[in-house]
Amino acid sequence: MFTIVEVDNVSRKSSPGRAEIYNISPGGLKMYTKYDLSLKKYNIKIDIMFQLIGRSFSFSGTPVWQIEGHDSGYYYGIDLDIDDHTQKDLIERIKQHSASSSK
Repeated sequence: MFTIVEVDNVSRKSSPGRAEIYNISPGGLKMYTKYDLSLKKYNIKIDIMFQLIGRSFSFSGTPVWQIEGHDSGYYYGIDLDIDDHTQKDLIERIKQHSASSSK
């Protein structure tokens, strides 16, 4: 899930939107959603929440690119704002997920 928290440097709070994460790394992620965030018109910041290997994560992030996808949806590249401790935890969870998925 994600919420829009800022539009053009003005605080906002949208209703939660559903998103699917396709790729994730310690610094960013690729997600798909039905929502058009109109990145060509607006500078947006979001909060994104997800679970990975039994741990909930919540990050602020900035969408940096948008590509129209299938079923009238959109793919987004999100740069995550993440501290070093959480980044290390996320890396370990990604490794665990990759190991369990490759079996």
